Amino acid sequence: MQLVRYMAGLVLALAPVMASADSIVRFYCDEDSEGAALTVNGRAQDTCPTDAILPAGTYTVTARKAVGADQERVFSTRFDLADNAIKRVDVVLSQPQLTAEAQKRRDAAAKAAAAAQQEQALKADLEKAQSGDIAGMQAMIERYTSGNGVAKSAAKAREWTDKLNAAQRDHAQKLQDQAAGGNPQAMLALANLYRQGTGVPADEQQATAWEKKGKEIIAAQNVRAANAKKLQDFTLFPFLKSVPDAAMELSGGPKGDPTTSAVFTFSFGLIVSGAVASVMDLVTLPFNITELQSLKKAAAGHAAAWSEPDSMMARAHHAGSRAQAPAVVADIALH
Repeated sequence: MQLVRYMAGLVLALAPVMASADSIVRFYCDEDSEGAALTVNGRAQDTCPTDAILPAGTYTVTARKAVGADQERVFSTRFDLADNAIKRVDVVLSQPQLTAEAQKRRDAAAKAAAAAQQEQALKADLEKAQSGDIAGMQAMIERYTSGNGVAKSAAKAREWTDKLNAAQRDHAQKLQDQAAGGNPQAMLALANLYRQGTGVPADEQQATAWEKKGKEIIAAQNVRAANAKKLQDFTLFPFLKSVPDAAMELSGGPKGDPTTSAVFTFSFGLIVSGAVASVMDLVTLPFNITELQSLKKAAAGHAAAWSEPDSMMARAHHAGSRAQAPAVVADIALH
């Protein structure tokens, strides 16, 4: 009788549990995932493998297994559970990945590094701006305008804008002085400033004039360099200069190599080639002398043209090259 009353009480006590736990979820794990910690809808369960008695509903299951101090392998799935069902879940862990805490530490370190880098960049921009560097001043204006690395400040932005304008005017004045002194690179840079209106009033006519002048001087410099090279390489006796190669051609040996086993043949070729070359050089000598004088004159004329492009000598040289020398000579006489 007492046993009957005990069983009846046990049934009454378990009745709510039996009524709500109508389904079973079985978590299967292989050797690789065995021991992984399970959570069901965020609540910790047993380790894998295990069974869980759950009511019908929707569940999110996660399994985690530590790999060292900062990594873990993870499995996650979501499923619907019906009444009086048996659900099988095969736990297959991912490749090792950072734990949430390790990821937070890494993100914090990256954030700190980025902040330090931004601080260093701000310091560099400020130092450049304070030294009068135009790019540094422009960077500081942008920073105070947008609040990039500093607190937004219209007053600070205006302050740096005033300093920038003053620096640009000084830079433009220096270029004007250098351009007036005949520096072609300064002329081209000044042309850009006039075209952009930076440090000087925008003036396309001035920009075009300085650009043209700078390019003309650079072209004259290139011509002078070419003439100097021609003058350096020039020889009054070009045929004698090629005698060794000509002799080797006659002797059948390789060009540029004075050594050969056929000494007699080479010597004969050398004598013949030298004789022919001497005659040819005597014939062409007057023409070569004329060419040499022409090269010297051209080099001297271009030297005046590029070093003092506005001088009367340079103008006479340019006019002479265009068959306009009489007009320039008359202009010189008037002055």
